[in-house]
Amino acid sequence: MNTQKYSPLEDETQNQTRNYVLSSLRYLENSQQMLLKGEAEKAGEFLWGSIAQALQALAASRNMPMLKSHRSLRYFVSTVSKEMNDRRLNEVFWQAEKLHSNFHEVEMTVDEVAEFVDPISETVQKIHSYIPPELVNEQFKDIPGDEL
Repeated sequence: MNTQKYSPLEDETQNQTRNYVLSSLRYLENSQQMLLKGEAEKAGEFLWGSIAQALQALAASRNMPMLKSHRSLRYFVSTVSKEMNDRRLNEVFWQAEKLHSNFHEVEMTVDEVAEFVDPISETVQKIHSYIPPELVNEQFKDIPGDEL
C-alpha cells in the first residue's frame, strides 16, 4: 500500500506541468502538419506556441503563476537563460517570437519557417529537461519512444 501523501498543491503542480508539456509537444507536431500543408503562418504560430507552452510548464513546475503576457514570458526565459548559463535559450525564444509576428503579417515562406523547426524543437526539449522528471515522466511511461 502506498502511504506517500501528496498535497493538493503538488497534484495541481503536476497536472499543470504535464498539461503544458503535452500542449508544447502537440504544437510541435501540429507545426509539422501545417508545413506539409504549405501554411507557413500557422506552422510558425504552432512553433511559437510550443516554446511558450514549454516555458509555462517550467514555470508551473516551480509553482509560479501562469505567464500571461509576452513580457512575462520574455522575462522568464531571460531569467532561465541566465540561471542555466545558456544564451541560446533566449536567442531561440526571440526567433520564435518572430514567427508569432509572422502569423499576423505573413511575410515568411514555408521554407523560411521550416528553418526554425530544429532549433525550436531542440530548445523545447531542453526546457522540458529542466523540469523535475517526477512531474512529467509518469504521464509518458507507456508511450514508446516519448521519454522526456
